[in-house]
Amino acid sequence: MVNYNMKRIAITVESDPDEVSASNSNRIVNHIRRHPVVYYTLVAYLIPWIGSFLIAGPKLLSGEIVTLLDGLYMWLTMLAGPSVAGISVTYIVDGKDGLTNLFSRMKRWRNGISWYAVALFLPPILILFVLTSLSILLSPVYAPGFFTLGVILGLITGFFEEIGWMGFLYPTLRANTDSFNAAVGVGLIHGVWHLMAGILGSSQSLGIYFIPYFISMWMVGMTAMRVLQVWVYNNTDESVLMIQLMHGSSTGFLLALTPVIQLPVTETTWFLTLAVVLWIVASIVIRRYGRSLTTGATS
Repeated sequence: MVNYNMKRIAITVESDPDEVSASNSNRIVNHIRRHPVVYYTLVAYLIPWIGSFLIAGPKLLSGEIVTLLDGLYMWLTMLAGPSVAGISVTYIVDGKDGLTNLFSRMKRWRNGISWYAVALFLPPILILFVLTSLSILLSPVYAPGFFTLGVILGLITGFFEEIGWMGFLYPTLRANTDSFNAAVGVGLIHGVWHLMAGILGSSQSLGIYFIPYFISMWMVGMTAMRVLQVWVYNNTDESVLMIQLMHGSSTGFLLALTPVIQLPVTETTWFLTLAVVLWIVASIVIRRYGRSLTTGATS
């Protein structure tokens, strides 16, 4: 027994440090490959959450106002989160072939004009419909405005974020469930991803309305929009480009058309109404195309 233990000690001492390091690296890589959604989510969350807190957290804790410039810096960290997560985890899980596939889906532009119309114009049509209806039925404060730079910021947001959300997360979830469940999964993960930025940027002004606002906008509304995006994606040869455009249109026109609303209850009402309308449209799509969200599907 003594000799056996001595041999084990000798083997341990004589082990090549590089081999030990390689073995540890292989274990990490294998663990990521077994749990890609977990690691994608960790990276996608931690980059913007830590970055945003470092930028605006001290001001929030000290009672200072979070400025527009702070918001811009936070936005940049948010762009980095899903794009870095999507590219890095894709490479770890599927190697160079996975990256080739990802980038090829970002270049699939040969789709019917009708799908381009849906991707680009459905979001602003729904936004305008809700705001106009609220301005007529409730108050003129809901009348749409127009902030041109918002469209540009939205397109940039859609381009970078969808590298991760639709480029990696959706097909990974879709491999183990149907399109509807995968869309809801992406919508919920994407929704919670906004939490840190929401707390830092909106909790001060919204007060007790922050939770209903956040749930309406980023959980309920976001999930409905993701169902509509998956519907477009599934019917355009899995084109990530189409969803980058649709995400850009949705975010861009939200920034561009949303009026400056002073009262928290008014702002919450606007986003709650939009979320309900988005789910009505998503429900029509689900009824027509089924849970596969694909043309010709019946179930």
